[in-house]
Amino acid sequence: MNPNPDSPEFDPVASQWKLFLVLGLGGLLASASLNVFLLKQNRMLIFQRKQQQEQFQRTRQTEAALRALVQDVASFSLQYPEARSILSKYGIQITAAPPAAAPPLVPPPPHAGKPAAPLPPGR
Repeated sequence: MNPNPDSPEFDPVASQWKLFLVLGLGGLLASASLNVFLLKQNRMLIFQRKQQQEQFQRTRQTEAALRALVQDVASFSLQYPEARSILSKYGIQITAAPPAAAPPLVPPPPHAGKPAAPLPPGR
């Protein structure tokens, strides 16, 4: 069979069948490759999601301890300005808390220090 279309032995139907088979096999190969790739990606995502959920659970369990640690470091940094600059580098802003207000001085009630009078009987 001669591939030249001008030659008398050229068969256009056979050439079209060959083209159809080659393209069909190429499409099947591309489809199979894509399916294998997507299957592997899906398995990897499922595995990563499981790991992320476990990490999230561990973080939630230690959240209170981490918050206490940050508060301790924050109270420590009030005394040292270089520690404040390090904390601010990581987005932790520390401001000095205002001192607690003293309770107002109220004179004691008039009966303070005296024993309470007993109630009359029947009441």
